[in-house]
Amino acid sequence: MGKLFEELKRRKVIRVVVVYAVVAWLLIQVADTVLPTFGAPIWVNQTLIFLFIIGFPIAITLA
Repeated sequence: MGKLFEELKRRKVIRVVVVYAVVAWLLIQVADTVLPTFGAPIWVNQTLIFLFIIGFPIAITLA
């Protein structure tokens, strides 16, 4: 188990996970604030969240 964490650190997977989560959270917050101002339908926010969820394992795999 220790070797697994060492390999994750070496490949900087932890950093990718943290950066992805922070950027996704920030963009969702901005979209949640800005999109209603422009009259965007609710499905736009839902699609954005869905894309971040789908992109998360892809980002981890590519890290």
